[in-house]
Amino acid sequence: MPAGQPGNQRLEPKVDWSRILAGLDRRILAELYAAAGMPRKLADSYGMSYSDMDRVYQKLGQALEDPVYIRQRLEDCGSAEIGILKALIVAGGQIRPSRLYREVRHLVRPHDGLAEVSFDYTGVPRFADACARLLTFGLVITQSYELLHFGPKQRLFIPTTILRVLQTDPRCGELLARPVSPIASVTTPTPATVATSSAEDFQRDLSRYLRHARKQGTLAITTQEWLYKSNFRSFLAALNVASNQPGNEESNPRLWFMRRLLTAMGELIPADSGLVVCAQSHLLGVPLAERVRQVFEVWSSSGAWDELNRVPYPHSGYSRHASAPAGVIRAHSAVQRAIVKLVTAAHPAPYAPSHVQRWIRMEQLLDTLWRSDYEFLIKRPPEHLQNQYEDPYINDYEYVDVDRVLYFEGVPNEAVGWDIVERHYILNVIREPLYWMGLLELGFDKEHPDEPVAFRLTPAGAWILGLGKQPQFIESGGRVLVQPNYTIIAMEPVSDTVLLALDDFAQSQGGDRAVTYSLTHQSVYQGQRKGWTAQAISAFLSQHQGGPIPTNVQRTLEEWQVLYSRITFRRSATVLHYADEAAGKSAREALGASGVRLRALSPTFDIVEKDSESGHPKTARPGHLHGNHPEPVEGPEPIEEPEPIEEPPSYERISTALGDAGWMPLLTSTTEVQQTTGSLHVSEGGEVTFKQSVPNLFALSKIEPLSEMQEGPTGAPIFRVTARRVRDSLSAGKTVDELLEQLASLNDGPLPAALEARVREWAVYFGDVTLTNVVLLEISNRQVLERLLDDKEVGKYLQEVKGSLAPLAVVQADKVERVRAVLAGRGLNVRE
Repeated sequence: MPAGQPGNQRLEPKVDWSRILAGLDRRILAELYAAAGMPRKLADSYGMSYSDMDRVYQKLGQALEDPVYIRQRLEDCGSAEIGILKALIVAGGQIRPSRLYREVRHLVRPHDGLAEVSFDYTGVPRFADACARLLTFGLVITQSYELLHFGPKQRLFIPTTILRVLQTDPRCGELLARPVSPIASVTTPTPATVATSSAEDFQRDLSRYLRHARKQGTLAITTQEWLYKSNFRSFLAALNVASNQPGNEESNPRLWFMRRLLTAMGELIPADSGLVVCAQSHLLGVPLAERVRQVFEVWSSSGAWDELNRVPYPHSGYSRHASAPAGVIRAHSAVQRAIVKLVTAAHPAPYAPSHVQRWIRMEQLLDTLWRSDYEFLIKRPPEHLQNQYEDPYINDYEYVDVDRVLYFEGVPNEAVGWDIVERHYILNVIREPLYWMGLLELGFDKEHPDEPVAFRLTPAGAWILGLGKQPQFIESGGRVLVQPNYTIIAMEPVSDTVLLALDDFAQSQGGDRAVTYSLTHQSVYQGQRKGWTAQAISAFLSQHQGGPIPTNVQRTLEEWQVLYSRITFRRSATVLHYADEAAGKSAREALGASGVRLRALSPTFDIVEKDSESGHPKTARPGHLHGNHPEPVEGPEPIEEPEPIEEPPSYERISTALGDAGWMPLLTSTTEVQQTTGSLHVSEGGEVTFKQSVPNLFALSKIEPLSEMQEGPTGAPIFRVTARRVRDSLSAGKTVDELLEQLASLNDGPLPAALEARVREWAVYFGDVTLTNVVLLEISNRQVLERLLDDKEVGKYLQEVKGSLAPLAVVQADKVERVRAVLAGRGLNVRE
């Protein structure tokens, strides 16, 4: 082979070794020997002078064709050298050092960078040491004596003449067949500890995460793209994470994975202030087996999780909050193929039980990918673009995608880079998504408690990878128990649809296999706003309990429903206000005959029901019948009903029906109906006269706190400003000037001076105030109070507080415990 010819060319049987040693290989061997102090040893071994190295190399060249010499050198080889020669023979006589290192790594000490090689080592050698000894023996040749310079074109090879002797000489065959002594076991013992996992557990926690996000409304995100700590801690509580865990999302990758997974699935969608649950969320409504498959497919084929950017080696590039690049996503399939190959190696039959039971060493998976799919993640530059002696990975080990690059700085060479990047990527795939999703379990030994040494598929994992039948996922069969103390216990297996319903009207208290809820007034109120009535809640609980709920719980639900239904807001409602009952009766007859449906609110008020036959879309009306928007009054929180799909009958239709009956309704615009200035007259004696026979409700709501309804001279009811109402307003925090200003704005013209003087007089003589300690009993609603006042056992001890905004009663101090005992016996919970 001429000097300078690439050393990975096959050598012919008859080779002029003097020419080889006089050219490239002589230079390499000379430098190698000089570095190792070998020239004198070689000269001494051949009985020659150290200064006559040309004769030494010539003698070596002659010896390399002698089978006797080759046998002698094989006898000097240890386990590592024998393993290297075997790997070279299997590879056809030549191999890249980086690949060779992978093949014999169980025979050598761990790779430790660019340290100088040792030729006279004792014990287990490093990879570079074993290669150096074979080079000095002349059994292998390389293009460069820098053995750890694993450049893209670097090769180690056995010359053809030596390879032929190794393959054909019986004695050489015996020497190569010697058993080697690996420094690491290749068996797969049962791990010391096992981290179990199941797909059902992951889906349960994913459901809890999504349901809690639904209750939160909006998940606020920091500028660093993490959940706020205060919000995240509520997720830890909802998922029953141990309290000693860090209270931030960055330190809880499993929960961060859930958020990214749900976002990739479209269950969580971006909003102006963070993330919200999609209104069309459907994940929890599909069967559990389908959910397991959907979650796996989203992880496998989307950028929901970037295992490469989580490699624990200093790197820089794109944000770890970005979706994973396409190449990282494709690498998921390579890892899955390798797992299937290893699991089915011993039992290729489909659905074999051993597919689930068999432990696979992590090193087996790593070696399989290294051998069969070396560039599964990072593509190496084409050889024609590489310099023969330069390693493109000597400083930066890079992952390059279409629009993103990830830099791993300070990596010594490609072989070390593979162990840093590709190896940890595979580990991340195994110990993060596949383990979290319940598709495999991890095994650990005592020497490596933090890194798994083995794994095995779960039944769900074998099914997902096509190696087993679909497991039987139990989704229903659990029970819901309602306790008399308003506690609800949902015991697994309970479906997510049941838990979603409980989330609507009960407050979750956490739990693992049995989720506890508390039924409170506030939680039921939230459910009522979502359409749950007391009857629906009771029926739902009874159905899933398999029997009636406790009587006191049923009675409380009914009382809360009465409270909830007392006040209703109807937006864009059409209200008819009659001057008197006679007018109301006549108008109702006329409208009823024309098909307009009414619902009576009082003797002089009706609400027009929506016309289900109109078929017109909902629209905003420019005008309203006079007084159709009364202001809210004090009391329980009102219902805010959803907008009707259909609109009420048109004003034209109502006006025509009333006109045909001889009535002329007063129609006002939206602005006019809320106008109260100058809408009434107040006399010196405080008598109120409205300018319209049908009072403006907005004006009525403003005059009512200052006046009382009394019988007028003709027997008809009238409003009159009274001292009691004025003083009540003053007690509520109003000033006398504010009251006079309010009266003046309502009055058509200047307020009578005599009335103003009387109001100021009432304010001056507001009266003394007496402060007395009493025992007050606050009742949930007035109906319950009325029943208690009529009760023979406790009514005599109660005195109603007249005019109070809430139902209150004074209890005789010495009878408090008696009243408490009676109420407790009736199933009422009395709180201090």
